Amino acid sequence: MSSSGPLTPLESEQWERDLIAAQEEVNLTAKDYLQKREEHQRVQGLAKGRKGSGKANKIAVQAAYEEAERASQQAIQHLNIAQSAAEAFRNSEQPPDAAELERAMAAAAEVKRVEDEARDAAERKEEAAAAEAKRVEDEVKAVAAAKKVKDDDAAGRADVQRVEDEARDAAERKKAEEAIAEVKRVEDTAKATASEYKRKRATKEKKKNGEDDGEADLGANLKAIDEEDDSSEDESHGPKRPRIEEAEDLRKTIRLLKQIVTDSNMRLQSCPTEDEGEGLKVGLKNAREGIIAAEKSLSTLEKKQNDAPSKASKKDIENWWRLSFDSAAKGYDSEYYEDDPIKWRADLEAAAEIAINKFLEDSKNTIPSYLRRLMRMIPEFAIRSGTTNEALALHVLETTVGNGANGRTIKCRFHAEKRHQVQAQQVDGPTAGKYFIVGVPYLPGVKSLAEDGILSCGCDKAVVLLDFFWQKTWRLQSTNPKIIQTESMKHDVVDSRHRAFFVQAYTNDTLLTVNDLYTHSQTEYGSREYKCSILRIQAFRACQIANANAMEGDEQLLMLMGSKEKIGACAASWATDPRV
Repeated sequence: MSSSGPLTPLESEQWERDLIAAQEEVNLTAKDYLQKREEHQRVQGLAKGRKGSGKANKIAVQAAYEEAERASQQAIQHLNIAQSAAEAFRNSEQPPDAAELERAMAAAAEVKRVEDEARDAAERKEEAAAAEAKRVEDEVKAVAAAKKVKDDDAAGRADVQRVEDEARDAAERKKAEEAIAEVKRVEDTAKATASEYKRKRATKEKKKNGEDDGEADLGANLKAIDEEDDSSEDESHGPKRPRIEEAEDLRKTIRLLKQIVTDSNMRLQSCPTEDEGEGLKVGLKNAREGIIAAEKSLSTLEKKQNDAPSKASKKDIENWWRLSFDSAAKGYDSEYYEDDPIKWRADLEAAAEIAINKFLEDSKNTIPSYLRRLMRMIPEFAIRSGTTNEALALHVLETTVGNGANGRTIKCRFHAEKRHQVQAQQVDGPTAGKYFIVGVPYLPGVKSLAEDGILSCGCDKAVVLLDFFWQKTWRLQSTNPKIIQTESMKHDVVDSRHRAFFVQAYTNDTLLTVNDLYTHSQTEYGSREYKCSILRIQAFRACQIANANAMEGDEQLLMLMGSKEKIGACAASWATDPRV
């Protein structure tokens, strides 16, 4: 185009086309303005909707909002320029100069370029602001989730603690209730037995004074026993419950009175008031008199002959014991014992516990012969008589025939119960008969050589003690899963030959001796601690054997050699085994 003068037809046609293009540009600018305005409104709404989402999010949204506002203002300005140019083209009487039109078109193109750049910048900032807002929102959600997990964990721990506290409280309540019930039961039993004892004493007094009405007095044929009679195996015996409880009550009373005397003396030394001192002296005098009276009563009671059926033998005692487990036992054989065997069994158990405790305190306190026989013959009776230590087990195996160690003869159960059988008369060697070895290494003698490992019957002490341990502890269960009952050896007595096989196999396979099996009053037989101690002993013995068989420098030579502490650490993992 020329810079001056009227346009040629071609230039005029080109001007018309440029005018139409300018009008379209105006329309596009107007449309872009509307889009910018909508974008401005959206960003403004986004800023309001994300209020409180974080400082960084607010800054990013505010920047995007300001950029959109500037773009909208520029679009409005450019629209006004384009509209003015179009209006000027439209109202001019003659076509504009080509140079001026060219400048207008260049200005419109620059306006479009600036708008595109502004739009791109606004979109980028909006995307960045949205990404930042999403990141902040994710962080807020993560913090909230972590807080929820922490709160849930705390709530879970609180629930577990609450459940544990409730279980502990319930267990304590149950123990308290059981203790209260036991105390009431003991009180009721004591009252009943005391009443029965008084009734029998009154009956005896009436008979003694000639006031008996002619009825047969059940206590008329009671026979006295004091200590065991060494000359007879079938002596009468059997202390009744009132005697046992009365003696124990007297001992408790003596201990209580002695404690009162000690406390009163200590309080008198602390210079109490005159009135208090007089009261303490009176109480001290009464307590001392009470001790003298109680000790006198206890001495008299211990020397008194225990009431026992005159016709009762040790085998009667065993029969009553076995019968006490029968549902039809109540009131059995009232001629010998007026109470039923079930209560009588409790009397025997209490007497056995007292006798065992006294013997463990001092071996001079011998256990009565009728209790020792029950311990030997009844597996379930006083189990710890065979599981505590060697001294107690040997004492229980003492019989009342002969003059052996400490005035007793010590025999194994086989020779004591089956002494009349032919096999019980045989000894290892060519004269044994059918077998060369019958499990009896030496000839029987009247005197026991227990300190040398030989008993009166000629049997090995270790073998006999292990046999007695088994008799008290072994229980048999059927392989039929429908049968859940277990059963002891009951009346079975293993003969000496088979016993020797059992002992040899057991000691070789388990690496244990009977002394290893004893609790020594340190643990309870069958408890977890007891089983763990047995495992440690076996582990130590196994290591000793492995070391003895290993060559010097051999890789199999165990590092645990000679250290029980290391063996205990080695076996500690076994203690966590649920089967232990």
